[in-house]
Amino acid sequence: MCGSVAIKYDAAMKEDLAKFFSPEEIARFEQNGEIVFAYWDKRPVLPVRKGNEICFFDWGNRDDAVPLPKTGWARLESLLEKKWDRFKPKVVLIPAVRGCEKKVWFELTADIKAVLVQKDGIERVYMITEAATPEYKELTKHERMPRLMEKN
Repeated sequence: MCGSVAIKYDAAMKEDLAKFFSPEEIARFEQNGEIVFAYWDKRPVLPVRKGNEICFFDWGNRDDAVPLPKTGWARLESLLEKKWDRFKPKVVLIPAVRGCEKKVWFELTADIKAVLVQKDGIERVYMITEAATPEYKELTKHERMPRLMEKN
């Protein structure tokens, strides 16, 4: 799969980031020039590309009280089988430049596909995964990998 992603920091994001991160965390992003989002963070968040802007949404669900799937990932197969349809999934893109699985960082050549879902006024983003390629499996030792946007 992909348990964390990194994007380049842009000062235009600061106001939106303040909704999810402390001033100290934002200062660290500014200093590092990138933002790392991890599913194991206290409040997991993912960046989503909306036109020319980047928006931030809560990543998946870890709360039994939230009426959405309790995971951070959506299998491509389950989406194709329409198992997510009751949540009105909308395909969105995560503009990550790097991803990480099992402490192994890797470069990304395209945006990661995800679904933005909603129920009872709650919106969350789930990263779409598919069966890993032999190369990805060898690198990360994981059977699933993020689904990337097709290149034209």
